[in-house]
Amino acid sequence: MNLSLPRRVLARATATLALALAMATGTTGLLSGAEAHALPVTEGSFSFGGDEDDYISGGQSYAYATASQDRMNVSGNTDNRVVTVSVDGANGDWWTLNLAAPSGKTLTPGTYTGATRYPFNDGTEPGLSLSGNGRGCN
Repeated sequence: MNLSLPRRVLARATATLALALAMATGTTGLLSGAEAHALPVTEGSFSFGGDEDDYISGGQSYAYATASQDRMNVSGNTDNRVVTVSVDGANGDWWTLNLAAPSGKTLTPGTYTGATRYPFNDGTEPGLSLSGNGRGCN
């Protein structure tokens, strides 16, 4: 199943992917170890938004930061293929972002195109899933 998103949403998802990967590799070292890790983010931010007709965002923009008492966690799996960013907003919001490399590849910072819904991506394409506040991309 391919995700069909407006160009602005894809650009934001790409920016979010780059941010999450940078955060995962730079502040937690997630992608460098052999074991799975789940670490709280001690300093960082997470934001996204979508077009008016976007189901996930409802056309709104969302921004969270540790400086605003929002809690964030970053985790990765043992084969360094998937990174998960979770946000528990101080206002009660909650979001989960999953990013997956194509099968047989390690997830590294960069731009990934052609992402399909994780975990149902066929393995040859990167995977992406954003859900929260009772909304998901099913």
